[in-house]
Amino acid sequence: MPPPTPLGLDALADQAATRLAAGGSSGMFDATKGALREVLVNAVVHRDYTLDVPIRVDFFTDAVAVRSPGLPERADLEDGAFVGRGSRNPHLQFLFHSLGFGQYNGTGWHRAQALAYEAGLDLRADAVAGDVEVVLGVEPRRRVAVERAERSVGEARTRLTPATREDQVVELLADGRWWAPGDIATNLGIPRSSLTVALKRLHARGRIQPSQARPRAPSQRWRLVR
Repeated sequence: MPPPTPLGLDALADQAATRLAAGGSSGMFDATKGALREVLVNAVVHRDYTLDVPIRVDFFTDAVAVRSPGLPERADLEDGAFVGRGSRNPHLQFLFHSLGFGQYNGTGWHRAQALAYEAGLDLRADAVAGDVEVVLGVEPRRRVAVERAERSVGEARTRLTPATREDQVVELLADGRWWAPGDIATNLGIPRSSLTVALKRLHARGRIQPSQARPRAPSQRWRLVR
């Protein structure tokens, strides 16, 4: 099954971004389209071409789901993100990169995450029945923070009291899962420095527990105390 053309991917990204960034600024549209382009290119260059099934793109009211045949060959999926670098189709990856689509140094996923955060979107990758499904959708709190900041001259971030941030963290961790600090900050749309303060306060009050003894361990995760 031949891969789609770069121009076809660009048109699809444009169509999806028009839906997800509706009513937003031009900067929000550009960031949304950029994130979608990275997701679509990743689906094309990393998919398993021994499987005779197409890449599937589903449109929803506030999200787009891209399903790519086959699991990663040189990377892993952990906590909704890709870990590791490498492609099973390096020549195709190089071709797309040469045409100005996607990254060739293994940073495509990180770029997509950064652009999604900039646009107020949530980005997650999961294994689904032997395939990889990436969902890019509107994250309500983060989108509100982005739009509010755009409406305020010189305002880069919303101002939240420490108590409000702690309440948001508790609400997010209510699902019982272990959360990485970066994922918490992305979902809530708050600076990492402010999140660190909130985590320390909640930990001192016995509301949350760490997965590692050292609070700032690289693989540290947090969840509510059961």
